[in-house]
Amino acid sequence: MPVGQAFEHGNSDPEILRYRESRKCSGRLDSMVPTCATRIGVDPMNDLERITVIALEQAVAAPYVSGRLAEAGARVIKIERAEGDFARHYDQLVRGQSAYFVWLNAGKESVTLNLKDSNDAALFRNMLGAADVFIQNLAPGALNRLGFEPEQLTRDFPGLVICSISGYGETGPYRTQKAYD
Repeated sequence: MPVGQAFEHGNSDPEILRYRESRKCSGRLDSMVPTCATRIGVDPMNDLERITVIALEQAVAAPYVSGRLAEAGARVIKIERAEGDFARHYDQLVRGQSAYFVWLNAGKESVTLNLKDSNDAALFRNMLGAADVFIQNLAPGALNRLGFEPEQLTRDFPGLVICSISGYGETGPYRTQKAYD
């Protein structure tokens, strides 16, 4: 069974229905039940099952990386804006969801936060404090403008592995150029 079908709401496959009933799982990406998407019809290596990843991500690079970590058993929590990741709406090929989005985000939890809001920013900071890994691919300088400078996060959370992905780096003449790989 394709991974994308594992969290489709309304999927009537008997195996999925039995699993959902036993786990009390709605199966949707935004259901906040991470094991539902990763365990049905997939035989992931669970090497990372005790690792929690917070992913402030969009487009391809960071979602691809965090998706592979989810595939290996990590708990990945995707942080999205109120309107959601723009890739959610590329098409509606997978039961109303973007095939691209489903491919990159299977097995993740999703939560909507507005990091410009002080309450949401405080919640995000608490999430980082409980996480093992933080992955982000915002535009250069965006994380700093939100008050989450990687250097400060390293001081605040010395055990947190921080992965910042950009097409052309944080500095230099091409830093503002868009990149999707």
